[in-house]
Amino acid sequence: MSKQKDNSQKDKPNKTFSILKPYEDDYNKILGFDIETEGPENNFVLGCFYGDDLKYVARTKQEVIDFVNERRLRNYTIFATNLAFDFLGSFYEETDFWDFSERNGCIYSFKWYQQKTIVDGAIHLKYPVHFYDTLKIFPASVAKLGSILNVPKMEHPSCFAKIPQNAKEELELIEYCMNDAKISYLFIKQVAIPFLQKYNLKFGPTIGNIAVKDFRTNHLKQTFYPEPKINHEMAFKSYYGGRTETFKRGTFKNVYCFDINSLYPSVMLEDMPDPNTSYYNELGDMYHIENMEGVSFVKVHVPDMYMPPLPMHKDDKLLFPIGTFTGFYNHNELRNAMKYGVTILDIKEQLVYPKKLKLFNSFIEEHYAERLKLQANKDPLEVMEKLVMNNLYGKFAFNYSKSTELIPAHKFDYNKISNKVIKVTPLFNDKFISLEKEGGDPPVYSFPIWSSYITSYSRIKMYEYLANPDLKDKLISTDTDSIFLKDYNGEIPTSTKLGEMKLEDGYPIAVGIFVRPKMYFTHKPKCKGISFSHENGEAEFYKILNGGKVKQRRFVKFRTAIRSQSHHKFGIVKPNQIIHTFKKCDLEDTKRAWSKRFNINEEQDSRPLEVNE
Repeated sequence: MSKQKDNSQKDKPNKTFSILKPYEDDYNKILGFDIETEGPENNFVLGCFYGDDLKYVARTKQEVIDFVNERRLRNYTIFATNLAFDFLGSFYEETDFWDFSERNGCIYSFKWYQQKTIVDGAIHLKYPVHFYDTLKIFPASVAKLGSILNVPKMEHPSCFAKIPQNAKEELELIEYCMNDAKISYLFIKQVAIPFLQKYNLKFGPTIGNIAVKDFRTNHLKQTFYPEPKINHEMAFKSYYGGRTETFKRGTFKNVYCFDINSLYPSVMLEDMPDPNTSYYNELGDMYHIENMEGVSFVKVHVPDMYMPPLPMHKDDKLLFPIGTFTGFYNHNELRNAMKYGVTILDIKEQLVYPKKLKLFNSFIEEHYAERLKLQANKDPLEVMEKLVMNNLYGKFAFNYSKSTELIPAHKFDYNKISNKVIKVTPLFNDKFISLEKEGGDPPVYSFPIWSSYITSYSRIKMYEYLANPDLKDKLISTDTDSIFLKDYNGEIPTSTKLGEMKLEDGYPIAVGIFVRPKMYFTHKPKCKGISFSHENGEAEFYKILNGGKVKQRRFVKFRTAIRSQSHHKFGIVKPNQIIHTFKKCDLEDTKRAWSKRFNINEEQDSRPLEVNE
C-alpha cells in the first residue's frame, strides 16, 4: 500500500488567490511618447509627447529630461510602443535617476525619478514618473495599432533616420513622430482604459496581469490557497507547450490552412482540478489516473504509429515519439493516450486532486460574447476581449523557481539581499547589478496545474484532427492551433463557433513550400529566428534553401549593451545600436525521422522518432 500525504492547506496563509474589490479610476493623466533617431547607433534626434491637453517636442535629450521633471508630470503615466527603445534612447546615460522592472531579459516598465538626494552615502529617489509599453498589453506595431484606431501611421518623411537639414524637414519629422506618439496614446485612451473601466480593473503593466485582475475581480467565486512545493514541481513537469511538427515536406499544390477559433479559451470551459484539495502518493496507481485528476510520473510504451499522442522534452525540443520512456503527465493526457493504444508500464509518484470544478466558464463566456458583439460593430475594444482570454492561462504557470534580474546599482543593498540570490554580478562600470535567483516564493496566482490541464486539453483537441485517418495522407504540418493540408476535399467541418475549426483567411493557396517546423513559405516566408525583408523576402528564403546566408539587422538589447566589452565581436555597444550579422538555417528537421535529406522538388513523408529509455 502506497504512502499517502494530505496536501490540503490546514493552516491558511495570509497570501491567497482571492476575490479583488472593484477598482475605479478616471485614468486621465496619460501621455504617448515616441522618439526619432539617426545613424547606426540610433542617436537621439527628437522626441514627442502627446496628450489631449498636453503636447511637447524635445529636440535634445536634456529637453526630454527637463520636461519629464516638470512638477505637473508627477502623477502622469507615459506610454510608448516598444518602450525600451524610446526610454533608453532618451535616458540611458542618467542611470542614477531611473529604475525599471525586468526579468530574464524582458523589460516591463521604467520609472524616472524627478528628485535625487544623498543621505549618509545612500541615494534616495522621489517623485516617480511611470513609463509603460503598449507592446506588453497588445504586441502590435504602431502601424497595426493605427489601423485598428483608424489613425494611419504616416509615411516615412524624407529625413527619416537622419538629422533634419532645414526647418521643413524638421517639421515633417516632428509631425511624423507626434503621430506615432498619438497612436500609442489613443490605443491606451480609447481601447485599454475603456476596458479597465468597463470591468472595474486597476491598470497592470502586462495583458496577463490585467487578465488575472479581471478574473479575480469579476469571476472568481472562492479563495484558493498556495499549493505545496511538491505540487508545483510535479505540475510544472507535466506542463508542455503546443505541438509544432512538420509531417510532410517539399513543395505542395493547393494548400489549405485551418485553425481552431480561440483554442485555449475554448478548452478553459473544461473541468479543472481543485487545488484546495490534493494529496501525494509516493507510489501511484491506475485507479487515480482513470478516475481522478492529477499528475503521475510514469513509464509508458507508445506503440508504432504515425501520430503518437504523448509529448516529451528531449534536447530542448518538444517531441512526440514512439517507444518506451518515462515522464510526468497529467491524468487527462494519460487517459487520452490510453485510448490510442499507449500502455502505462509503471507508476511512481502521483499527485491527486479528488475534486474538480468549472473554473473559467463565466470568464470565457462573457468575454467571447462581448468580443463577438464588438466585432460586429467594428469596435476596436474587441481586441482587449480577445487578449485577456488568450493570456490568462499562462500566468498560472509563471516560473518563479529560477530567474535573473537586473537592477540599478542605487537600488542594491547588500544587507537586504534575499537568501534566494545565488549570484551577484556588477555590470556597466558598476551602474547595474545582475542578480541570479533560485527557489523564489511563488506568486499568489501560481497554479501550474491549471496551465498543465489547459495546454493538454488543447493538444488533445488538436489530436482529434491529427489522428484522423482520413487526413493522414493530406496532413503537411501543424503549429499549436492550426493544420496545413494538401488535396483537401471537405474532410473537416468548419464553423465560426468557439472551439471549432475554420479556414484561415487567404487560403487555399496554389503553392506552398514546407521545410521543417516554423519554416515554410505560403503567402510569405517564415523561419523561426530569421527576419525577412519586405522587398526581398522570397529571394532570401530561396537563398537559405540553397545553403546561403541572409543578412540580418539587429537592434542591441539592454542586457547585451551593459554586458558588452571591448574584446567582444562588436566591442562596447549601446542599447538600440544597429548591428549586422549573417545567418543561415539548417534545413533538416530533428523532430521527426526522414529517410532522405530535404529536397524542395520532392514530396517526402516522415515517421515519428523512437525513444527507448
